[in-house]
Amino acid sequence: MQPYTLSDLIAEREAKVNRQDGTLTISMVVTVPSYAKDSARSRIKHVTLARYHDVTVEESHELKDWFLKSNDELLPAFITTKWEQRKYL
Repeated sequence: MQPYTLSDLIAEREAKVNRQDGTLTISMVVTVPSYAKDSARSRIKHVTLARYHDVTVEESHELKDWFLKSNDELLPAFITTKWEQRKYL
């Protein structure tokens, strides 16, 4: 086993800092009918189905594919995905 040096520690920390983590949100568009007498309109809402934190862009593509395969009864045309990069204060 090789000794763990200070340069190894710095390299590991820089890799964690430079990693582009974010949040993947998978949602679905749903039409909600209005039952009011004076209004015949319906509303469109986005319902969150899943949310994954601390994932990279590459991991988010894999998670999206896995989610669609495991939930094949949902229509993919109505599924929306959004990946947001983590922001540090």
